[in-house]
Amino acid sequence: MWLKGKLCGKGTRKAFADGAIEVYDASRYFTVTGSCLNSNSIAERQTELDTLYSSLGVQEDKPTVERGSGFLSDDTELNEIDKEVISIGKCDRVFELLYLGKWQGSYPSQSEADAALCAKLAFYCGGNEDAINRIFRSSKLMRQKWEREDYRYDTIAIATWNINKFYHRRLYDR
Repeated sequence: MWLKGKLCGKGTRKAFADGAIEVYDASRYFTVTGSCLNSNSIAERQTELDTLYSSLGVQEDKPTVERGSGFLSDDTELNEIDKEVISIGKCDRVFELLYLGKWQGSYPSQSEADAALCAKLAFYCGGNEDAINRIFRSSKLMRQKWEREDYRYDTIAIATWNINKFYHRRLYDR
């Protein structure tokens, strides 16, 4: 269904409790014919959008995210294997610099540094996407952009898709 309206609150995406409906008001790319059914145009439907929100229950926006503090801050929820991955990663200079947020001069943008850290994490985590996300969140590269599900998902997916060799110890299979 296509309609015009503005999502309440921050962000451009709202996921509903059952996960079956997603609503966007910006920053999405779709390939469509451009032909409207029955020659109708896309109508302004703010009232209906607000009613949909109240009837289905919108998940609350996540709080603003601050950068991680680097090597194991007190507020991260890392398990022992995650901590072992970070410890092993300290021996990899590129991993260490990225984890500590030192990307300037080595990458054209922080997004490319994010991708590089995720590739390193995919290697050390055996492609475990949840572990990549947890460890990335504890890094100094962590920023508000990571909270965007599309950005996080795509960055991790590309990292795991492109990796065909993993760290020799299968840490997450224990």
